[in-house]
Formats: sequence, structure tokens, C-alpha cells
Amino acid sequence: MRERMQATHKLIFSAIRNPVRAGRLHLFAALLIIGLLGCDSPEQTKTEETASVVNFLHGGTLRIIHNEPGSLDPMEVDDVYESGITNNIYDGLVRLNESCQLQPHLAGTWIVSPNGREYQFELRPDVRFSDGTPFCALDVVVTLASILSPLKSCQPFAETYIEMIEGSKAFRRGEAPWPSGLLAPDSLTVNIRLEEPLATFLLALTMDQVRIVRWKERIDLIPNGLKSLTGYVSQEILDSAYTNKLGKDPERMFLPGTGPFIPVEWIPLDHVTLIRNPDYWGGEPGVDSLLFIIRQSWSAEEILRLFRNREVEMTFVPRGKEEEMRRDYGARIDVGHELSFSFIGFRMDRPPFDQVLFRRAMAHAINVEKLAALDPEFAQAASGILPPGMPGYSPEIQRLPFNPEAARSNLAQLGYSPANPVPACTLFTTPSSDPEQPFDLSIQEDLAAVGIPLVIEYVEWTELDEGAVDGKLGLFSFGWVADLPDPDSFFYFLFHTQGDNNLFSFSDPVVDELIEEARTSRGAERWEIYRRLEGIILAKAPIIPLRNTSQLTAWQPYVMGVRPSPMGPQMMPLERIHLIPKEQALEAICKKDRP
Repeated sequence: MRERMQATHKLIFSAIRNPVRAGRLHLFAALLIIGLLGCDSPEQTKTEETASVVNFLHGGTLRIIHNEPGSLDPMEVDDVYESGITNNIYDGLVRLNESCQLQPHLAGTWIVSPNGREYQFELRPDVRFSDGTPFCALDVVVTLASILSPLKSCQPFAETYIEMIEGSKAFRRGEAPWPSGLLAPDSLTVNIRLEEPLATFLLALTMDQVRIVRWKERIDLIPNGLKSLTGYVSQEILDSAYTNKLGKDPERMFLPGTGPFIPVEWIPLDHVTLIRNPDYWGGEPGVDSLLFIIRQSWSAEEILRLFRNREVEMTFVPRGKEEEMRRDYGARIDVGHELSFSFIGFRMDRPPFDQVLFRRAMAHAINVEKLAALDPEFAQAASGILPPGMPGYSPEIQRLPFNPEAARSNLAQLGYSPANPVPACTLFTTPSSDPEQPFDLSIQEDLAAVGIPLVIEYVEWTELDEGAVDGKLGLFSFGWVADLPDPDSFFYFLFHTQGDNNLFSFSDPVVDELIEEARTSRGAERWEIYRRLEGIILAKAPIIPLRNTSQLTAWQPYVMGVRPSPMGPQMMPLERIHLIPKEQALEAICKKDRP
């Protein structure tokens, strides 16, 4: 997901700066303030112990600093600002726990055939949508089919995985009424048959865009409506559906979900409010409501003021403010390590970036280790495309090494010299919270040292994102956070010719073939393919990997139940959070700090 930095693939904004798309391009949510997800730290353990001496409250409002979402329809989610909200409203068949292991969710159990092509899901019988409608297999199959629909108005990230269902391509082309591998033999059973084995299929069912909505909300995306399902869905289910009013409620602003919270208000550039779903099948949430506080942009001063006055419970830590927030405001600080990386991207069909020697010259010119050292608490130098913690990751350096002499040699081979200097290049990026912008200045200085003048142009995230996606920007700073804990969420989306977030006009038949081979391979063979892919891709330099970043997040000492996820803050189960009385929490902390 693209991430504002900064991403499978969503967009996020990094507190450090680089924009990220969520694989959902999930750029680094510099402002995705829900990132309270740090790993268990001594500070967290200490506060959890404090909680044991006070009483938990049941209720209250959890207030979160956030950025404006583009949509609250799960199928349209493509960044972490959206998924950070929608994942509290809608559920998937399966989910990932804090260790990125698959767990049952709306599907209580499932069976996979020995050949890896057939899946049978048994659904929970006790689930209802927030409007009281019973959840059933029809909701699942229509939700999945709508992702493939030729009538949809968006391109969901999950489509590249869902299209592996048998008959999907014919359905999408209008040559079949329904995907033949998508079946509902009864109201609590869903059978799925794939064209070929796909190692990541179950993981793909955890993606934001595959969260289940009522069949009525999507049936208008199915050509010929319920008639198309005849022979694929049991007649009993269809007979029951025909007795109900068809179509969605045109007056309804939000789609009903099965999740722990219900959306009730969205005031653009101000707030989004969710209230507790009292009938949530997973147990009553710990707080009464979630309030996502939204601004066009956030300043460190406003964030600190709100946190100091106890007007927000969760926020990212502005640059250099960690100690102040801990010491003066009693903040609990955690470091969240995401499966993500930041990079400089080239649009390879735009001169001079259409020349591999020029791209390699820039890659050799930038001292990535020096960049990471600018933010040692936030970042480490990226070794390549895959981040630490990702299956298949290797610490062996795959990126082109810092070598100014090699950079000058490449430029000379292209005919550049003092008499024929390199024309100025413009790097599009978003500004960081540090007015001196040391990160960008370091890149600018490194490139100037080999004779490449660089102009930095700061733009808003939406302009950067749209410009890169539309191919209007030749050089841009971005980030990517995984939609899935699997290398495919990096390689297919970013570097396959058909990848939804191939922002670089990168196309290589060998790379495409290896990516497709890896998708159907298993075990050590897969990881070896991805290591080969990293070397091949980075030698052609469509990107310059820069950093793997962490997010420092802060929450008030009276917030309990926060659990991290390497998939990013948007995957944190907010229904598990509960509050303790503020006064008791602060008094307990003061006692611990006394000699």
C-alpha cells in the first residue's frame, strides 16, 4: 500500500517523512496516528502493571489523531487513513494476529485441499450486520464477486488475488454470468476453487478490500443480479433473497458492517465518529466510541497541545519530542516496526530517467547509511526491497552501493561533462516536520557532489500520490507498506508489468515470469526466487531503496490493551482497548516515580 512518506498495499504518512502507499501503497503514515502499536516495551510493561492497581472503565471515547480518509467503503480503501477506520467497521473471513498468523474471523473454520486449489469455509452462525441483518454465505460470495465486477468504479488492491478464483477472468470480461469457482452450497458454507495454487490466497482474504458487506450493497455490480447466481448458490438462499427488498438503501451514508464499531458521523477535515456495536459477535468493545480527529495537516505544536491537555489518547510522536512527551505529559511511547520501506522512484519513460546508467548514477551517489543516521530512533538503511521481518528477507545488501566514482563514470558514459552538465532534476516529495529538511538536503548534497543538480519540490500528499499514479512525475519520494506479510505484496504490485502500483513504467519479461513463478511456489524455493528478483530489479534501478522506518507512537497512561502489528497501526484491534480512570492512572505513575 502506498504510504505518505509514505500502502498490500496502502498509502501512509511517516512521522519521519516519506510518503507511503499501502500495498494497500499501506507511504508511512507519518500522521497515521493510530500507530499506537508499538512492541511491548519496558515502559508498556510498567504501565500495564500500574493498571492492575486500578479499576478498568467500561466505556469512554478513544480519540485518535488522524488524516482525512477518501472513502469508508472497504472496496475503495487504498491507504492507511481509510483502512485505519474501516477495519473497525467491517470484518473479513480470516484475520492476522499480532504475530501475523492467520486466525478465524467470520469463518470459524476452513479446509484447504491437498492440491492447494480448493477451499471450504464454514461461517459463524451467530453474526449479524449492524442493522440487524443476519450474515450468511450470500454476503461473502457477492462481496468477492463484486471485486471482480466489470461494473465497479475502482480498482481494489485485492483484485489481483481474487481473480485467481476459477472463472474470474471470463466473468470480468462479461463472458460468464458468475465466477464458476465461487460457490455457496448452503447459508453457512462457502467453497472457492482457484485456477491454480496461490501461496498467498488465505492471506489475501485479510486485506481491507475483502471485508464483507451485505449482498444488497453489491448486487448492482453483478450483471443480471441474483439471476447470475443460479447454479452457483443454493436455491434456498436465492429464494430467501428474492423475498427481501433488493438493492441498497440510497439514503444510507455508511454501509452496515459486522465489526465492533458503527460509523455515525463524518465531517470532512474535522472528524469521523464510530460508536460501539452492542451486538458485536466478538464481544462488547472496551470503549463506547472512537473519534478520529482530522486536520488538513498537523503541526507538532497542535499535537503536543492536544496531548498535554488530555484531549487525545493516541498520536504519533513529532520529531524530537519523545522525551518531552514522556517526561512532561506521562506519555507511554512505543516503537512500531512496520513491514515497509521508503524509496526514490523513477518514471522510466521520462528522460533522463529512461537511461539505466543515469538511474544507477543517482543510486551510487546517495549515501543511504548517512540518511538512516539522521533518524537513528526511527530508521535503518534499507538493504533492498524487502524489510526486516518479512519472509524471504536477507540482510545482505542488494541495493547499489554508495560509490561516487561509479556515479561519475556512469554520467561520463552518457556524455555528461563540465562542458555538457547534467540538467537539473526535480524531486517531488512531502515536507517533514523539521523545517530544515535535513533528509532532503543530504540527498541534494550527495547528488551535487557528482554533478547532478537537484531541485526539491514540496507538495501535498494527494498531489504527490495522484501525480505518481498518473505518471506525471519523473522523480518522487515514496514509501510502501505491505498489505500482506508476504514478499508478493512488494514484488507483484510494484514491479510486475500489470502491477496496480507499478509507478515506474517498469516492465521486464524475466521479472514478470519470476514473480508469477513465486506466487505458485512454496517454502525455500519461493524465498530464493525473491532474492533473485531483488538483484535483477535493483540492478535496473527503477527505485533507490532508502530506509526501513519505525513509528514512535504515544498514548495516554490511562489507555490499556494496545497491541502492535507489523502490518501497521491500521491493523490494530481497537475493540480490545479499554480505559482506566485518568486520576488513578496518573497518581499510580507518580507513586512509581517517587524515590
